[in-house]
Amino acid sequence: MKIVVDTNIVLRGKWLEDLPWNVILGANPNEILIPNKVLQEIDEKKHDPKHHERARKRSRSLYNLISQKTKSKKTIRYNVLKINASQTEFEAGLNPNLFDDCILNEIITYKKETDEKITLLTSDISLSLRAPSYSIKTILLDSKYLLKGDDPKSQEIKKLKYKIVKLENRMPNLEVCFENKKNTQVVLFNYKKKLDTDKKVKKYRDDLIKKCPHLTLPEKIETVIERVDKVTSPKKIVIPALSAIQLAEERKAKYERYNMERESYIERIEQHIKQMKEYDEIHSRSFEFELLIHNNGTCAASLVSVYLHFPNGFKLIDLDSNEFNEIECQPGPPVVPKHPSVSILASSLNNLSSFNFPVDLFHKTKNTRPFIEKTNSYSFEYPPIEEIVHYNYFSLGRFKIFFDSQKTIKSFHVECKIHCKEFLGPKNQQLHFKIKKPVSASK
Repeated sequence: MKIVVDTNIVLRGKWLEDLPWNVILGANPNEILIPNKVLQEIDEKKHDPKHHERARKRSRSLYNLISQKTKSKKTIRYNVLKINASQTEFEAGLNPNLFDDCILNEIITYKKETDEKITLLTSDISLSLRAPSYSIKTILLDSKYLLKGDDPKSQEIKKLKYKIVKLENRMPNLEVCFENKKNTQVVLFNYKKKLDTDKKVKKYRDDLIKKCPHLTLPEKIETVIERVDKVTSPKKIVIPALSAIQLAEERKAKYERYNMERESYIERIEQHIKQMKEYDEIHSRSFEFELLIHNNGTCAASLVSVYLHFPNGFKLIDLDSNEFNEIECQPGPPVVPKHPSVSILASSLNNLSSFNFPVDLFHKTKNTRPFIEKTNSYSFEYPPIEEIVHYNYFSLGRFKIFFDSQKTIKSFHVECKIHCKEFLGPKNQQLHFKIKKPVSASK
């Protein structure tokens, strides 16, 4: 069996004496032929800074094998592919200026002159595909027999990877994360109910009732009414007495009105306490979070679009939206009835003051708010963000989630899709909510 080897086999493969010929060919070859063009190319590689050391070493070893100064370990003969150069004509379709075409032409000429069967061994894919069209049997050497890093294909791939990395290093890198700068948020339900025990309910009720105490008519006013009714006086005394009676009756009517309104106020307190309990129950299965978008790249990202998809099983509200949302606002206490004149009740009302119940207020809108579509799930779509500077965070807003019931509280994930002007296509990621249920829900 005669084998012709190309330049890649001699320079970039394992040394010819070390190749496992039985595995590659099924048997050891009788003779290995080296085309003249291969010898010429190896000589030229001696002056190539990348390959000069190996080219000189392999050229010397190959010369020793051909001249038989060195005996082959596997009793293989090494010879130059000899052809009659003076009568050589190039086959149609072959270019004399290309090394591969010159090698193919030498093999074709040798076959014509000797009528011998020879096989071309190469690691060049394009050469292995072209050779059969000229009736040359070809074997493509497996890349595992090539020296590491010397495979032309792997070299090209390496160069392309380097270019890609270089481009990526000059690109923005966008990720959606939570306020703690991570993609996973551990949710702890630590809401403290305002009215979770009978003791707190009683104290809260008593505090509200104290703001509207029951009033009785002062004793001095009753005395004036009785005295004016019993005493008969001249005309000059009667006029002031009638005025005193009229004033006393007006004051008495105000007291009666106030006490009637107080009874209605106490009824409204009971209704308010019921609403407060409902508010506590709803918010005990809720939590807040803030979303950020982080540019971890080396340049700014422009016209950034963000799409979020939340699953079903809860109610989600945008805390930074200007829209009013009843579920988020804590119910206020009933309005205290207007007290009678301060001059009458100065002694009993000096220590009473107006009561402002704390109500959760919405934060000011930080950015342009997303369009939220609610179907069986929630879809968020943000208007394009003009620019996010590299190494900066940009707030997408604050949100609150209310689970439908204690039983439906569970972990879930959110699908994110980010795109910017600098990206070729959208970048997909996931946000993970790891839920730790409240103690009451786990029982």
